[in-house]
Amino acid sequence: MPPAGGHLQYFEIGGKYKTNGTHREAWCKFCISSRVIELSNAQIQSSTADEVIELKTRAELVAQAKLDIPPMVSKSDKLKRHLASCPHAPESAKQSVSDEDINNEPPSKRQKLQYTLQVTTKPKWDEQQQDVFNKNLCRLFIASGFSWNTLSNPEFKRFARIHLGDPPLPSRQTLAGRVLRDLVNEVEGNVQKEISGQMGTGQCDGWKNITRTAVVASIVTVRGRPHILHVHNITSQRKDASNLLSIVLSEIAHLSNLGVTIVGWCSDAGGDSRAMRLRLAQLMPQLIVLDCWAHQVNLIVGDYFKLKNEYIETIDKAVDVIKWFNNHTRALGIFQAEQKARSQRVLSLFLPVLTRWTSHYLSLTRLCNLKLAMQTSVINHREDLVTAAGDRPEQTEMAEDIVAIIEDRQFWKLLDEVCLHLQPLATAANATQSSQGRLDSIVLTLGNLYCRYSQDPKLSVEIRTCILDSIEKRWAKTDQDAFIMAIIMNPYIRTTLFKSGLRLACPAGVFGLTKRLWTRFFPFPHDVGLFDAVEDYCAREGSFSDASLHLSEHKRVATETGNLDLRKIWSSIDTGIWKGSNQLVKLAIRIFSVVGNSADCERLFSAMGDIHSKKRNRLSEQRVRDIAVVKMAIQREHKSAKPRPVKRTHDQIDTIPSSFATEDPVVNQAADPVAEDQVEADVRETADFGSLAKELTASAEADDVMDMDESLNENPPPAAILRQLNIDATRVCDEAPRRRGALRLYFGTNEPISLVDLFDFGTDKAGIWDALWNTNATLSMTDDADVDNDAVPV
Repeated sequence: MPPAGGHLQYFEIGGKYKTNGTHREAWCKFCISSRVIELSNAQIQSSTADEVIELKTRAELVAQAKLDIPPMVSKSDKLKRHLASCPHAPESAKQSVSDEDINNEPPSKRQKLQYTLQVTTKPKWDEQQQDVFNKNLCRLFIASGFSWNTLSNPEFKRFARIHLGDPPLPSRQTLAGRVLRDLVNEVEGNVQKEISGQMGTGQCDGWKNITRTAVVASIVTVRGRPHILHVHNITSQRKDASNLLSIVLSEIAHLSNLGVTIVGWCSDAGGDSRAMRLRLAQLMPQLIVLDCWAHQVNLIVGDYFKLKNEYIETIDKAVDVIKWFNNHTRALGIFQAEQKARSQRVLSLFLPVLTRWTSHYLSLTRLCNLKLAMQTSVINHREDLVTAAGDRPEQTEMAEDIVAIIEDRQFWKLLDEVCLHLQPLATAANATQSSQGRLDSIVLTLGNLYCRYSQDPKLSVEIRTCILDSIEKRWAKTDQDAFIMAIIMNPYIRTTLFKSGLRLACPAGVFGLTKRLWTRFFPFPHDVGLFDAVEDYCAREGSFSDASLHLSEHKRVATETGNLDLRKIWSSIDTGIWKGSNQLVKLAIRIFSVVGNSADCERLFSAMGDIHSKKRNRLSEQRVRDIAVVKMAIQREHKSAKPRPVKRTHDQIDTIPSSFATEDPVVNQAADPVAEDQVEADVRETADFGSLAKELTASAEADDVMDMDESLNENPPPAAILRQLNIDATRVCDEAPRRRGALRLYFGTNEPISLVDLFDFGTDKAGIWDALWNTNATLSMTDDADVDNDAVPV
């Protein structure tokens, strides 16, 4: 049977085509007309004056033309193909067939055309053009979060055919295989050029993905920018310090091959991580090994949750209110209607999450901010709220308890006080989780916390003692020499904040600390020029004066960019030699190359969780890692190509106090462009606040004692890696015999110095500490809450 279609008007259909029982013979009307004209002209030319030939009729000529022209099969694609190339067909006929194809639905497999009749012809690319298209398409898929199966989606193919000129699309195997690997190699090549010859801080952390595969991820931070290293599948391995140490040493060896000098390593406070860091310090004492300080601040919150008082009971009640409204849609609808009537904006209630380091504060603050809307809901719709949960007695009783909590003025008063207790800790968590969280910034954050909690007259003795003891406990187990030296090497502060009479506040004490760190960090002795450099630096004279360091100019740049890079200040006066005053410069650059948190690993896990979703659970951890590498690179490109005003999503501590700086205070660090999102990994809502508090307090208690169940003698690292790093494991094991019980790793001092003995918190320094604390902390916290829990504009 002949096919249906508007193009058939240009063809004459005859009988069956050869032996085909389905399709018929077809002749192009334009070809027939052309042949008829030829036959007619031939008749006229063969006629003479003496002999008159009888001319054939039009019908006879058409019949003769059909005999002369071979018929074609009446398939639509054959007819359209002939019409497109027919030299006798007018352009209007060809265009009508092209319009017919565009308006029709995509053809079936049987009818799919291998050519196009559209005005824009299918591009014919060489191999280089095809590679460029494939890479850009892969970038688009990664940046937009598209599944690789989108390539086989008929609607995507239709879009490409209509709007992109029907380009040759790669298969998903090609795009997710060779093309992705090429992009990763390109990104890693650029990263290698960027980090070669630099100093960096390594960090690692563990995670389980959607398929419960256990992985350990490693990241190196160079000049304040994190770079992904490897993601190791350790599902089948023992989760102990020995295996983790082998992974860390292999990463350090890999970075050494890339030309990167590792000066520090950071991990969380887990038992395996703590034991790994101790062994790493024994093998490589030149490294600064430290806890993740964003996690350490969260453990201070855990110590706060250990208390048994009316504030903890108030938090439990607040969580009950949040859970009850979120679990009963009718009550939630009433509450949202009241919000809309008051502010034309509906905000959500959310529960604290253990792995979100500021969520406890943000959750309770959000509830406080919605106090009036919640109280109005109770006043205007009390009966509706009581019956919203159901008619059973226990449901009604629970609803009445929630309403009673909302009506209790003492509850809201205590909740406001809880938020005041947690606000400085939440601000500190934001400050310490930055990708540019330097050691001096961490110590100043702790000092500010101590200053605020020790001088707040509204705090009870119980809460003040609990928090201050927890702060001192976290500080006591740090590598204090390196942290204190970081404060001294901050040219805007130096020894200004130290307590008077402290040996560290005089040049001799600073030189003693400098000499200890030099002996530890560098394999060769210093010369006498280091002593002279320390004296000039403490006196702000010579090459270390404010004018010689151009502090005011650096500060002006920082005011515009939102980032004061102390490492850059010291690098700008680095002459490259290891003699004289430049020895102090080399030491300062090393100190400021250390980052005191492993939050970037958590951010990586958050990105990997978005990629490796329930619908894409078949992705391997290596492919997920590759996608994350390219995605972070794309985000950096767009951030750098289109700069915008700095919005600090993580509260930071100002390190240029106005009392002794040359201008107004500016921010000491900017949140990393790629890592602006709040840390979120394996997000889980807690069943109740008791569960959250229990987990936090357990972590805080476990962090107090570190047990060594294994020694380096029993489980030594791989010999090949030790040889590559020039480590004599035998000597280290002999010098560090096995010990059980509580272990602390101190460098240079037998007893740690407390914060209260180190810093001057007197009234004459109150202005300096206030200048160091970010005055926009509360506003920034509110912005974080709005990002984390979408505010619905009404």
